Order: sequence, then structure tokens, then C-alpha cells
Amino acid sequence: MLIRIIILSAAILSATPADAQRADGRCSTTARPAETGATPVAMSEWRGVREAVVDSIDADVEAAARQAGIQQPAGMVVMVIQDRATGRAEIRLHGANVPERLVRDALARRAPLLASLPADDNLLYFRLDPVLVPGGIASVVECTPQITNREWFYQELRQVIQEEGSGMTGTAHLKMLVTREGRVAYANVPRSGRPALDQALVRVTRGLRFEPATVEGVPVDVWVEAPIPLTRP
Repeated sequence: MLIRIIILSAAILSATPADAQRADGRCSTTARPAETGATPVAMSEWRGVREAVVDSIDADVEAAARQAGIQQPAGMVVMVIQDRATGRAEIRLHGANVPERLVRDALARRAPLLASLPADDNLLYFRLDPVLVPGGIASVVECTPQITNREWFYQELRQVIQEEGSGMTGTAHLKMLVTREGRVAYANVPRSGRPALDQALVRVTRGLRFEPATVEGVPVDVWVEAPIPLTRP
């Protein structure tokens, strides 16, 4: 399958939770045209070899699931590759109805393919049940994800910055994969300069809840980039 990424700058940190504007399909945030070249609305920028690797693993997992009696495999699979030679990885299943062992077995079988990925390309993910939206490539992201537990998030941020970000200035850039169910499937903070702070910020995202992004009224998975000022939020 062809999967793509939607990158949204995170005005989400100051946005209100889902409000009345969502009830009639309108949003206060600006809609962004969908990128061309993809029909399934999902969350990656796979091209070429990368796309082939992910599609191969996806197909293998789905085939194994059906052989195991799961006729409609569903959910998101996130894999952080740790050893390409063996296919060893940290695996996270989000709303998935397939056993983790099926994913591990598929990775082990496809390990030779992993060597073809760029050296720094260790995050792989896909939907077993991708969403198709009515408008296809002409669609727009009409609603960006909105945090529904904002006050809790701010409180946690204050504590993390106080404990782990003391003396630091500037901005940490938090990148999150927000699922169509409103959860964070994966998060990282590239190069803030303090690993303990990065890890603490990622831990906080596990408790975040969102009103998901939508395209033509259909909830979709999106990447969100959230700038975190290293001062009191």
C-alpha cells in the first residue's frame, strides 16, 4: 500500500479541546491540502525501497494473521529496528488484533530487506486497516489534532522542564505520531541536547489524549511537530 505523511505545525499546544466548530465539520485551524500521489490516508513518507520494505512486512503480517484465523487484521504496528541482521525490534501494537509474535516472525523473515534501508531509517510503521477517504488525493486536513487533556499536559510539562530542563534555553521539538483513535503511537525529541529531558518529554506523551485529525470527516493518523519552549509553559 502507499502511505504518506502529513506534517502539521503544532498550534495544538495552545488550541482548545474539541469545540462546537467540530460538530458541523468546521475548524478554527487552517486546512492544509493533501499531498498528491497517495490514496490511503495514513502517516508516512515512504518512497522507493522504504515503501517496498514496509509493504512486504505488512503483507507478511496480514497473511500470517489470516492463516491464524484472523480474517480482518486491524490496528497500527510500530517497529523501532534494533538489529537489522536479525530483524530484532521494539514493537508497539496500537489497537491491533494480531499477536506480537506474528510481527516478530515477519520481521525475522524480512531481515535481509532491512539492510537496504538508509542507515538512520529505523522507524517502520503501518496500518493493517488503512482508511480511504472519499476525496482521495484532492482531500484536505480539515481538523488538526486537538489536545483534550491540555491542563494535565501543561502541568506535566512544567514539572519535566523544572526537573530536567533547568538552565536550558531555546525550544525542544517534540514530534508525535497521533493515531486516528487520538493516542500517541510514537514520539521523539531530536537533538535537544539533554537526553534525560528528551526521555521525560516522550514519557509525558503517553498520557496525551487527542480529538483526532480528520479528512472529509474521517479520522486519520497524522504526524504533529510540537515546539516546547524550555521555559515555564
